[in-house]
Amino acid sequence: MRWGCGPAEDEQLDHLRRRLEETERAMERLMCQMGSVTDKLTAAKITEVLSQAQAQARILKLTLWAYNLLTELR
Repeated sequence: MRWGCGPAEDEQLDHLRRRLEETERAMERLMCQMGSVTDKLTAAKITEVLSQAQAQARILKLTLWAYNLLTELR
């Protein structure tokens, strides 16, 4: 089958071009959304790690305070 033999084939090619353009736009939107989700997940993970580090710092501070208190009482 040869393309471009007549108006029906030209119409079919135009239709396929439009579908390809629609698909490309949809893929671009998906890639942007994936980037946005990745950025949000990264930010959430950083927040979680910082929160855990702060909790550990509080525990360490209390532990040092208790150790110093016990050392003074001896």
